[in-house]
Amino acid sequence: HDVLFWTNFGQMRVEYLWEHARWMRRGGGKSSSTAALAEVTEMISPSIAKGTIARGSNDARNDDARAMMDNICQSVFRELTRDMAQHRLPVQSVAPAVLAFSRELMTERKYEDASWSKTGGQRLGGGDGTNSSPSASSNDGAAAAAAAAVVGMTPRERALAAAEKRAREKQRD
Repeated sequence: HDVLFWTNFGQMRVEYLWEHARWMRRGGGKSSSTAALAEVTEMISPSIAKGTIARGSNDARNDDARAMMDNICQSVFRELTRDMAQHRLPVQSVAPAVLAFSRELMTERKYEDASWSKTGGQRLGGGDGTNSSPSASSNDGAAAAAAAAVVGMTPRERALAAAEKRAREKQRD
């Protein structure tokens, strides 16, 4: 139960910080001030706090995004280490799931960011709210059905589904 809670907490914290990072990368004064108001700028990246965000080529932006996600994960692990210590739980018990979630989040949001760049933003009411990233193909019907179900899920819903699956598997063992 405790590990499940802290796994979900870590994944949601990564998602929260990543959303702030994405808004900061897109630019604009309001996006920077929201992170500053939330007091998370340093957790996202010290270079962002100093105003040195890469806005050049796609490669530079991708490297910058990876560096931000690495810093976000390290910040979340520092928080988790402090908070989980009160319950005598090691952060290593949740780290693999949090890291896997961060990679999934970057992959998923890359498609959204590409769409944002092409259109110059998001038109209110213009989307259907579903994930447009490609799904993995499989010859196995059950796996294909599961993959199709995941496509319409948000990262939070996927994290919860994965946590519930791990809990069921643990109960079976």
